[in-house]
Amino acid sequence: MRLILTLIILLPLALQAQHKEEITKTLNEYLAHSESGDFLKSLDYMPDEFFNLVPRAQMEAMLTETFDNPDLGIAMQDGEIHEISNEVVHDDIRYATVDYQYTMTFTNKKESNTEALNMMKEYFAAQVGEENVRVDEEKQAIEVIKKSTMYAISKPDQGWRFIEKSSDLDQVIDQIIPAEVLEQL
Repeated sequence: MRLILTLIILLPLALQAQHKEEITKTLNEYLAHSESGDFLKSLDYMPDEFFNLVPRAQMEAMLTETFDNPDLGIAMQDGEIHEISNEVVHDDIRYATVDYQYTMTFTNKKESNTEALNMMKEYFAAQVGEENVRVDEEKQAIEVIKKSTMYAISKPDQGWRFIEKSSDLDQVIDQIIPAEVLEQL
């Protein structure tokens, strides 16, 4: 009897730890692709349903245009996972949220332009707080520390996929994640 009670108590804890390990491993792969500049590969870590709403080719074109900009260098580094929620299971699909942060560096590749740097600093400071924005005028660069949350989704036939929790994506998220799951996350 004591063995059964122990299993009833420990099994859910073990399963929660397992999903957190799986999410951490997969998210670290995703972040590694982003940090190495392979932003197109990072699309493989998004839910398939996202591409039913926003075609993959459109996303690839947007990312290529953004990251291959001859005037502006963009790099992502220092991705760090802070917290992973307990999972919610609905119709055999597992969901969780992940709090994380990363640093993005924007470098002006054109001639020195302090005014443009200051405009970018003001824009990013309004988005993430002034304490999370650093300007290096000598390098013509801005570092932005972004703290964020994403949804993690795992169907039985695939690994974990991620989509940013953002008011800009609310309509898309509402079509991918059921309302009753969103209420629990």
